[in-house]
Amino acid sequence: MRKYNKILVLPDIHAPAAAMDKLYSLARFAVKWQPDIVVQLGDLTDQRFWSRFASEPDADNASVEWEKTAAQIEEIHELFPNMVILQGNHCLRYIKRAFEVSIPKQLIKSLQELFPYKGWTWHLDSKPLVLNTETGPISFLHGDETPANLSQLAQRVGMSTVRGHSHQAGLLYTQTFQGSMFAMECGCLVDESHPAMSYAAKSPKRCFIGFATIENGVPELFRL
Repeated sequence: MRKYNKILVLPDIHAPAAAMDKLYSLARFAVKWQPDIVVQLGDLTDQRFWSRFASEPDADNASVEWEKTAAQIEEIHELFPNMVILQGNHCLRYIKRAFEVSIPKQLIKSLQELFPYKGWTWHLDSKPLVLNTETGPISFLHGDETPANLSQLAQRVGMSTVRGHSHQAGLLYTQTFQGSMFAMECGCLVDESHPAMSYAAKSPKRCFIGFATIENGVPELFRL
């Protein structure tokens, strides 16, 4: 199994609410750092229109939101032409709404079909993405499927684990008889002023805008 020496981790992006200025900075970093692989942890799209939460009366309708999403995704592909993308809960919003009105899944296009960009690989498996490194395997998952707190995450998964979803950042190590494991959350890459993020405007827990790297199995968090 291939060992990945340099892994660049992009957390939740939520297009069309992406912080594009931060993504441009991150793309410049990637050009210099030259990762072996880029992993995006899910919630590439936001899909606010299909949310069950109340939104602003003058928010974009479904068509306008999708046009803005598609345009931003195209721009992101130009910045990161080779990337493995996990499936997040926001990316499934339109599918869940379709199932509620009994539309067969055969009639619904996946994001992989909607954004068939060369160089992008979609990890749609329910199991985590696992990459081998110098210090052992590391699992990558979106995070809505693992409600365990960060201190329990690696033990529950059984290996070092990186997840998104929370928009928070943290890095914790756990020592076992077999060695050391870590659990990491690396924030998000969203524009907090975008209407899609208004649901969290009054929360005292602000987003950590940043990303992570894993070099020779060693994780590191970066704030943008």
